[in-house]
This record gives sequence, C-alpha cells and structure tokens, in this order.
Amino acid sequence: MIETSIKHHLKGYSNIPAIQHCIPRGENASTMTIEYRGETHRKTSILVTEYMDLYYIKSLDLGGQVDIVEVADKIIQEFSNFTWTLSLAYIPIPLIHEYEQKEWKKIGEGGIWVKPYAKINGEIPNDIQRYINCRAAIDLTLFSEEYLERQEFIRLVLGEVIVELGEEKKGLEKIPSLRGLIELFIHKNGVATLTLTFMIHDLKMTSTDVLKLRYVLEVEGVEIKLPRKPYITWILLKSGKIAETQAAKRSGTPYVKVKMKIWELVDAYSTYIKYIVAKMRGYEPSNLVELESLLRNPWDTMYVALFTEVLKGSKKIIEILKDYSLQIYAMLHGTRRIASTEAIRRTIKKSFYYIPAQNIGETLSKPLSRVNISRVTIVITDTNTHIVAISRKYLGPSDIGLRLRLRHLVVLELINHARQSLRVFEYLFIHRQLRNLNELVKLREEYSHVIDLIENHYFIVDRDMREFFTHAVKALEINRLIASVERKLESLNYIIMTRYQDKINKMQVLLSVLFGIFGVPFFIFSYVQWYYDYVTTGQSKNFVPVTVFTLVPTFIILLVTLYLYRKWQKEIFE
Repeated sequence: MIETSIKHHLKGYSNIPAIQHCIPRGENASTMTIEYRGETHRKTSILVTEYMDLYYIKSLDLGGQVDIVEVADKIIQEFSNFTWTLSLAYIPIPLIHEYEQKEWKKIGEGGIWVKPYAKINGEIPNDIQRYINCRAAIDLTLFSEEYLERQEFIRLVLGEVIVELGEEKKGLEKIPSLRGLIELFIHKNGVATLTLTFMIHDLKMTSTDVLKLRYVLEVEGVEIKLPRKPYITWILLKSGKIAETQAAKRSGTPYVKVKMKIWELVDAYSTYIKYIVAKMRGYEPSNLVELESLLRNPWDTMYVALFTEVLKGSKKIIEILKDYSLQIYAMLHGTRRIASTEAIRRTIKKSFYYIPAQNIGETLSKPLSRVNISRVTIVITDTNTHIVAISRKYLGPSDIGLRLRLRHLVVLELINHARQSLRVFEYLFIHRQLRNLNELVKLREEYSHVIDLIENHYFIVDRDMREFFTHAVKALEINRLIASVERKLESLNYIIMTRYQDKINKMQVLLSVLFGIFGVPFFIFSYVQWYYDYVTTGQSKNFVPVTVFTLVPTFIILLVTLYLYRKWQKEIFE
C-alpha cells in the first residue's frame, strides 16, 4: 500500500528541477531506487542512511508562569516512584553551595559564571550519562552565560519507553524494538516542551524503510511498554473514571504494555504532567475538560523532526542533495496526503544549506578542515523538519554526531516553545475574557519578553544556529503568528487605555464628592451657631425648615459617597 501510494504521489515530479527527472522503480519495499533518465546516459543510485534520530516534539501550556525548580521537583518526585529520572540546570556560582546541599552534582566545567549541575534519582544507563553530558555541553555552547544565569529553564529526563514492532510488521524485521527517551524542557513562562527521542543507528535504512516506520508508529500503532501511572491517569481524565486495561490489572509491576499510536503516548505523558502541575496548585480535576479549563491554552503544538546521515564517499555534495531531495520529501509527507507539485517545489526551494564549523573540531584528534565537516541540509515545513548530514566519515555513534544532532534539536525545541507561547497569547485574546487591569498589563509584559526572544535571539551565541533559528522563524511562518498576536495586542492596548481612563474618571467623580464632604463641618457649625443664637433665645420660629434645608443635603452627600465607594472600590483601589 505504501509503495503504491509513493508511486502515485510522485507522478509529475519530472517537472521539478531540483529532483532532476527522478522516478521510483522496483517492487522491493525495503529499498528505494532512484532512476535518472537523460538523453545520453542512464544511472541508478540507491541512497541509504546508517543513522537516524526521530524526534516527536510537543509543546504544552502549564496554566501560568511557574517556579521552574519547584515544578521540576514535584514532577521528579512523581516520576521517581516508577522510573529513574534526571534534572539538568545551569547554576550561577553564588547559588552552587545551595544546590550542592540538595544533592545536585557538577557534570562539566561550564563557563565563568555558570556551571552545569545534574540531580539523578535511581540508576541511569551509561549512555544516558553520556547523552546528558552532551546536552549540557551543547546548551553551554549555544547560549550566552548572561541568558543561562537568569535560570529561565530547566531540563528533565523522565525515563524510557520500549516500542515493539513485532515480526508481523513486514519489511521492518531489522528493527524488532525501539527505545524511546522522554525529555521535558520547562520554561518559567509556563510553557513546556516534551520530546520523545528514538535513536536508530548501525542499521542501513532507505527512505522507504523510514516511511514505513513512521506509518507504523503514527498511523497503525505499536505495542508500547510504558509506566502505568501516566497511562492510567490519562485514561482516567479522558473517561472521567478509573479504567485499567486487563493487562494492567493482572500485572503487579509499575509498567503496562498497550497498543497505541506514538502521538497518543506523547499525549499521555503531557496530560499527566499537566495533571501534576494542576494538583500542585491545589486543584483536583476529575476529567479532561476540567483540566483544560485550568490552562491558558488547551491546544498543544506538535512537531516531528528527522535527522538522517548519508554516506557517499567522494561523490560531490550537490549531487547527493539532488539525489536525496525526493526521499526527504517522501519522509516528511509519506504518512499523509501529498501536496501539489507546486508545494513540493516550494518546500525543496526553501531547503537550507550550511556548514556548521563551530565547536565540531573540539572532539577531533587532528586539525579541523572544512572538507571533513558534515554538510547539512534542512527542509522545514509547518509540521515536520528533515535534517540530513552528508558525511565523508560516519558520525553516528561518536560524540561529534551526537552533538551535531543535539545542536539542531535544541533550536527546534526552542522554536516550537516560542510558537506555543505565541499561541497561548492568541488563545487568551480570543477565548478568554480578560477584565482585570493588572492581569492585562502583566500579559502584555509577558508578550514583550517572548517577542524579544524571538526577534532578537541574542542569547544564541553560535552563529550557525542563530542563522538556523532565523530560518526556522520564516519557514514556520511564525512572523504571521506574531502579526496576528500583535493585532490582538493593539486591541488589548486600547482596552487597557480605556480602563485606565475610566478609572481616572471615576476617581475624579469620587474625589469631587469627597471634597464636597469637606463643606459639611461648615454647615453643621453654622447650624449649631444659629440654633443657640436664635432658636434658644426665641428670636427665630423657623427651626424645622432651617434644619431640613441644612442637614438633608449633608446626608445626601454622605449616602452618594458611600454608594460610589462600594460600587467602584475594586476598580479604583485594587
């Protein structure tokens, strides 16, 4: 079915210059053969990758600004009941002693003012220790110390999940199971990014293999072994009552094995994290609707990124890019309906090529030359990114390869976090009634901070990654989202100014009435003087009329003042 779909959707590709008249042929689903038809020659090339990372990235709202250390500790406490966990933070030197007392340990040299520290719960695998060390090194390389010193984010690793494809998945027998790593990036603005990573290496895979793997993971569903608590909580919130699978009831272990799609797995984890934060704030949502009502935006932002490595020896890089461009598009769009030929041409035209020259040579034993550095091409669409490293040397299992992939992953996590942050503002402006003036002002301040990070990205000190970030902003059309939010922000500014003016007007009225009260003692004093000089001596017989005309206006002023104060006190004195 997949082979037929590919052949059907690749009709008309001969008009695309970047693909150079290439069409697929052959019945073997485990390989993809690209045939070049020219006037004088005929050439066949089978392109494969020996290393692939598949990232499922989901950004979610936690309901408001958070204390990242407090929230991280709570999440770690919950997950540590059934799996190993790890926290990664960048600590300013004045705070190091405080963190060391809480069992945080230094994992690298760091910079002058900021040092990387990790807190480990349970026994973590050795490769995870290496992975987190590379994570720390990349963050310290990409971000300025000025930015890290502000402690705006913290990273968590929340254990693993095991995906079993099974022998019944024809064509994927070479991949009997996958090991997924769960990571969480928490920002203090209350938007978190959950990343599920699958690392597949030392296996030769064609684009058709990758396409089938994504189809199995995202469309058909697979058997997944995951912690029981997140899964049961997810089911509970969806149904509004406790509902355990038969396998979970029979098993006394903290893990369950269920068949589900990979995005359902990501959704289960993200829902559980939202539930933990909601309980931390004192809420007890009994179903998903109640949980979503506590969020600023219940709609999450989901993204997929592929990182593949292609080895072609001494073949010219530009030829490899032309050969591989068709397969890149197949990997990005194979699991859904293919767009028009014009959309394909536009996608490939937006490909971004560069040579990441910084910080790669640190792990090489010999002097660095540009010919030894991986050439990277990046194709970005609104839901997918494909990053291809075309290497003369196999970088996959080395620290060089891992750091190369993590550099791009960090930027993609940041860009997805920024997009979700903007969507939070847009949702608030459209669907929430923002009446409190202080809340409106605070919201505008938060927006200014997010937009400053997106437009200036001064905190990314790596030149290549800063250029990649800028490219991603354009490719994902985040500029349009910014424009949409800014239009709504203009309305918000008008509301704020109107509320301020209304508040001032009411204050002026109330002050006018209060100033009127200052004349009350004069009236009372005059009345008392008149009473003793004229009424007690019998010179005046008009006691009742004078009393009425003197005291009634005073009572009216007092009553109006009390009424206006009770009516406007929240708006004026809040």
